[in-house]
Formats: sequence, structure tokens, C-alpha cells
Amino acid sequence: MDLRQLIAAPLVATVEADALSTQKYLDHLFSIAFEQNGENEHTPGKLRYISFNYQEGGKTRTISLPLMSLVPFPLLQVKEAEFHFDINIVDSVTTQAEKSFHILPSKTGNDENPEPEFTLRATLAAKSPTAATAKQNESSSMTANMQVKVIMQQADIPGGLTNLLQLTNNSLEVINNNHDQ
Repeated sequence: MDLRQLIAAPLVATVEADALSTQKYLDHLFSIAFEQNGENEHTPGKLRYISFNYQEGGKTRTISLPLMSLVPFPLLQVKEAEFHFDINIVDSVTTQAEKSFHILPSKTGNDENPEPEFTLRATLAAKSPTAATAKQNESSSMTANMQVKVIMQQADIPGGLTNLLQLTNNSLEVINNNHDQ
């Protein structure tokens, strides 16, 4: 495989995993905070509220709070990703443009000495054994050829969600029940 592809594959996988985590967060947010809209699961319906009663001055009052203002949301992001490769360079390939006769000069103007393209091809190699691990790896030569360390952290709350939470916190309802006077 091309060395660039070999190194890029885990990087792309990390970005895709981060995007998948964000999608799962959105699915969780929509399922908790909003009623289901029958047309599309990714289009929020009405905001969900939780209501409860309490006594104040001999009167029963009902308070309604947006459910999303009470529930923490697991918004995570990749803080750091560290990859260690043991790579075996298999060969190198040089490609050079064919020389050919042209009546008209090329548009790029680089006809005289085109720069050859140089590509390294590589495979994941067996991890170099240490004295302590040499005996463990005798039977398998391709074990532990890439180590991955991913550190997650709580992501900052997006500005739109902050604004939505502020709006929902301002929509607190306290209702006096008329039957208790």
C-alpha cells in the first residue's frame, strides 16, 4: 500500500469516529429534548417539558421546565490521537512522464525536465521485540504493529445550544391552580 495511504487511514478513521460521536449526540439530544415529529426523526417537534406540583402559601402551584435544561448531554470530542507505527518499506516506485515530440509548447512550460514522481510503498511491520516481549511474540510476527491512543474530552457547548438553553430557561412556567384558594 502507498505509505501516504497507510498513514492517512487511521487519521481518517479518527475523524470519522469523531463525526459519528457527534451524530450520536444529536440523536440523543433529539430523543430527550423534543417530541418525535412523525415526518422525520431529525426534525424536532415540540420541546418536551416536565411538570410538577408544589405547595406555597396554602396554594398548589404547577411548575413546568424544559426537560433539556435538566439533563446533561454527552458531547465528547477527540482531544488527542497518538499513533505509533512499525512500518516496513517494501519498495519505491518512480514514475516519469513519457518524453514525446510536441509541435506546440505545453501550457505548463515544463517540457524540458519534468520532475519524476516518487512513491514509497509500505506494509505494517512486526513490532520490534524487546527482551521482555520477544518470547510472547515468537509465534506471531504481525502482532502489535500499530499502537493507538485516543483521548476524549467534554466538548464545548455549541453556541446555538447555549442560546436554546437560555431560551428554554426563560420559558419556565409557574401556574397557580385555581381550585386551591
